[in-house]
Amino acid sequence: MEPAMAPQHVGQAKASRRGPDLILSRAPLPSGLITVGNEMMQTVVRLNSLLESDERMLVVTGWDTDDGTADLSLQIALGLASVSQQTVLLVDADFQAPLLHQRLQTHPGPGLGELVEGRRTFADLVQPFSDGSFFFLPAGTSAALKAGELAAPAWINVLAHLRNFQRVVLNVGPLAENSAAMVITAESDAVILGLAAGIRRRNEVEDLQRQVEMLRAKLLGAVLTYRQ
Repeated sequence: MEPAMAPQHVGQAKASRRGPDLILSRAPLPSGLITVGNEMMQTVVRLNSLLESDERMLVVTGWDTDDGTADLSLQIALGLASVSQQTVLLVDADFQAPLLHQRLQTHPGPGLGELVEGRRTFADLVQPFSDGSFFFLPAGTSAALKAGELAAPAWINVLAHLRNFQRVVLNVGPLAENSAAMVITAESDAVILGLAAGIRRRNEVEDLQRQVEMLRAKLLGAVLTYRQ
C-alpha cells in the first residue's frame, strides 16, 4: 500500500476535499507543552480562512490513536483562540480514551457525559483558561457513553449549549467503529482529519473520507501529524 499523500499540493477550498487537495499541511504535535509552534499556527491560520462564519462546530478525528487527534484538537483550539479573536471551546468527546484533561492538567469529570445525561448544567462544567477566550469541557465519566451509547436527539440538545461559543473544537478520537463519534460528526459543521505522517495508508485515508461522506459532514481537510 502507498502511504498517505504528501502535502505539496493544496487546492482551493471546496465543500469537501479529496485527492491531493485533501492535505492542508504537515504539523508537529509537541509533547507536554501547551503552546502552539510556528508550523501549527500556520496550519490554524489556513483552517480559520477555510471556515465560514457560521461553521462553529469543528470535529477532529482520525483512524486510530497514532493520529494524535487529542493533541491536534488542543493545538487547533489554542491557535483559533489566538488568531480569530473569538471565544473557543475545546471539547473532549473521546469517551473511550479521553486525554485532554491530562494535557491541561485538570480533572476528567464531571463533563460532557454528565451534560448529555442531564445530570449537570453546562455552566457548572465548562472550565475557563488563559485570557477568557479559551475554554475546556472534559469528557466526563459516563459509563454508557464510554460504551458508545449516544443517541442523536440527546446530542442535538447538547449542541444548543455548545453553540454559545463562537468556535467549538471537538476531539472525537478514532471514527471507525465508534458510534458516538459518528453521531457527533454527523451534526458537525466541518471535519478535520489527523493523519499520522509515514504511518497512515492510502486505503485508510480513503475509508475515512467515505465515512465522513456517508455521515453527510463537510470534510474541510487533513493535517499530517508527527511527533517532535
